Amino acid sequence: MVNNDMPKKYDTRNHDERIQALYIAFAECKASAYLSGMINDCSASKVLKEAKVDRSYLYTDKLSDKGIQQRYHAIAKSIKSWRDKFQQNKNSEFENTALAKSERDIKKITEERNNVQKQAAKYLTQVQGLKSQIDRMSEQHEKLVEQQTYLAQSIMTTVVPKQSATSFSKPIVISQDSHLYVNGQYRFHDVNLRERAWIICKDELQKALNRKVITRVYLLIGPPCSGKSTWSQEPDVYPDRHSIIIDACNLSRLDRFEWYRVIEASKADCKICAVYFDTPLSILFTRNNSRPSDKHIDDASIEEKYKSLEAISIVREVFIDEVKVIRYE
Repeated sequence: MVNNDMPKKYDTRNHDERIQALYIAFAECKASAYLSGMINDCSASKVLKEAKVDRSYLYTDKLSDKGIQQRYHAIAKSIKSWRDKFQQNKNSEFENTALAKSERDIKKITEERNNVQKQAAKYLTQVQGLKSQIDRMSEQHEKLVEQQTYLAQSIMTTVVPKQSATSFSKPIVISQDSHLYVNGQYRFHDVNLRERAWIICKDELQKALNRKVITRVYLLIGPPCSGKSTWSQEPDVYPDRHSIIIDACNLSRLDRFEWYRVIEASKADCKICAVYFDTPLSILFTRNNSRPSDKHIDDASIEEKYKSLEAISIVREVFIDEVKVIRYE
């Protein structure tokens, strides 16, 4: 048999030198096996290769000197004995090596990582489920708000009355328009004048609330030409003592809340009734065109205010006690 692992040149070492080389190679291979935990890092073939000794010395009886032959055979037996022992005690011997500790740490970290990933996947699924549930609840909430608002408007709708009723007292009408005249001329487009009119109106409301009587405040809501001023001048549409009418557009919820802040600060004993004017845009244009020239507003402004009108929300505008909707026949 030809050993391909043998060097090409002739081995000139004597038996003592070969045997010493085998023991050195055996020791080095054992060290490698301890570090790696791999039993095959210390095999007879690897020891022979490292020592550059032909395997026939370990496994045949070709030598005439039986003492030398036994020394070679002893090395083969030592390698086999060590491998058997290593295999039997692999765990106990390997667990004390640095590589073993590293592998244990890696295994532990890998297990922890896998557990965390599983837990994260579980939480992600839960979060996605909760998000879907929140989205569904939000949609249901919005639909409920719309239904409640529509129901409140439908139930509490008031058509402009055609018959008179007895009014207990003349209401106080607070109107921005009444403060937009300069030398008899209506100055709606004067921004500074409108700001001043707002301040005056809020002062008027404060004084009216200081009367210390049971009061109902009618908060009119609607774009220009929707019929607010006409409604406020009818003495029989609000049969309440000491009524206060805020005749302004109050298009946004924020606008309405600003009036509530004044009412709340006064600590007056009153209820707030929102009067919503549901008037078609075409009627707004028609009424605007019939206005005197000094009170005429361009159609673009009318349409802009019509589109910016925010419906009453009985959920968000909790300060509103009652709702009336005016639809003209």
